[in-house]
Amino acid sequence: LSRRWRYLWTSLHTLNFRYEEILHRNDDDTDNEWGCKIYEADYMERFMQVVNQVLRSHKAPKLHEFGIHYPLDASRGDHIDIWVAFAIAFKVSKLELNFSTNQVPIWVCSFKNYSFPLDLFDKTKRIEPYLVQLDCVFSVCAPPLNVDNGFECLRELFLKSVDLTDEQFETILSSCTFLEFLHVLYSSRLVNVTHAVPHMKLKSLEMYRCFQLKKLEIFGPNLVSF
Repeated sequence: LSRRWRYLWTSLHTLNFRYEEILHRNDDDTDNEWGCKIYEADYMERFMQVVNQVLRSHKAPKLHEFGIHYPLDASRGDHIDIWVAFAIAFKVSKLELNFSTNQVPIWVCSFKNYSFPLDLFDKTKRIEPYLVQLDCVFSVCAPPLNVDNGFECLRELFLKSVDLTDEQFETILSSCTFLEFLHVLYSSRLVNVTHAVPHMKLKSLEMYRCFQLKKLEIFGPNLVSF
């Protein structure tokens, strides 16, 4: 290929990291064996290493989409926080965090859902620029990330097997005033969700298998689907 194409990938506006495309699956692996493997520490470290290497090299001024698809849990929260901060800093329009354990046999792990970092959304708190260490092994630091008001660009948010509290849910709607699509699946901490301030942009709200949820009260005058 032409040499001038060599680093074009660092300017991509869409970054979706899917374990099926990053990790190697043997042809003779059954679904159950593959499900066990992707939760093993070496597979998980390999996935995180790939994500961190790509983010370290990324140069585009803005991200249209950013997605993580891997059954990660709270034990990897420090890495995930950094990735979310990275997406905010690059003014992402669509953020997808899919940590579903559907591919992992339930006996493999004691899974604890990742909890969303509320401070990144809360405009009432002064957020210092993130000094991000994207790879703990090599101690390579990225430049500070300015996450202040970055979520004003967010149009779609997809959270699967990510825990939100009632307060976090309300803060997200308050902060993401241009949010049009919100999907929350398998969030186990939502109980009484209330957002009384009109959210004029919200068009679609999906709440699925949030088993503790008892009350949901949202003022969305332009909501099309629920």
